[in-house]
Order: sequence, then structure tokens, then C-alpha cells
Amino acid sequence: MEGTNQASVITTPIDSTKTKVEWGFYGNSPYPLNLMNLCMNAMVGGDLQTNLENLKKVLEK
Repeated sequence: MEGTNQASVITTPIDSTKTKVEWGFYGNSPYPLNLMNLCMNAMVGGDLQTNLENLKKVLEK
């Protein structure tokens, strides 16, 4: 499914071994499509986890 919403990732160093990651999605989702938002985590949760693991590898370089 193609999406056109905005997304942001903000990384803030906490110390030499920790980074705070803030991830957000922004956009409009009219009814009845907005009902899908309730299931969104189940639909994209695996992709988000993969992306966080990839981000971790980049930050650790």
C-alpha cells in the first residue's frame, strides 16, 4: 500500500552508548480509512523494527 504522509526521525545522543529516537508520522486519513489506523502497528510493526535495527547499525559506525 502506498502512503503519502510525512514522516520524521529525530535522533538525540544521550551518552556515548545511547541515542534517543523519536519517530513520527503525520497526515490526514479520512473516514473510513482512518479506522485502519487502529491496526497500523500490526501491519507495519515488523517494518518499523527492521528500520530501527538498520538505524542502530548506522549510528554505531
